[in-house]
Amino acid sequence: MTTEEFYLKVGGDWQDELKRFGSEELVKRFIYKFVNDKSMAELRSALACANAERSFRAAHTFKGVCLNLGFKNLYDAVNPLTEKLRTMNCEGCEEMLAEVEKRYSALISAISELI
Repeated sequence: MTTEEFYLKVGGDWQDELKRFGSEELVKRFIYKFVNDKSMAELRSALACANAERSFRAAHTFKGVCLNLGFKNLYDAVNPLTEKLRTMNCEGCEEMLAEVEKRYSALISAISELI
């Protein structure tokens, strides 16, 4: 799959990302780095401990990573979770995390298809 096809699949705007990063090589480098990013693992861990403050920080960081890389489908799931956690209440976040997990898995799968 091309980088443009990848961005279509993940709900992003390829032309916007290309303009912001300056080159396809740089965009791809950051996409591949995302696979090893610890933000999702930190979010899972914080929510498992029901630590609202840590969960909010993790969600907010992860949301920023998604936004900066143009991963709109994933961002659209992480953003409401972040706003829920802003209230410092973890109740009801399991369902929201399930949607984030689903979209995260789809994104990782799409990255593996990227040429």
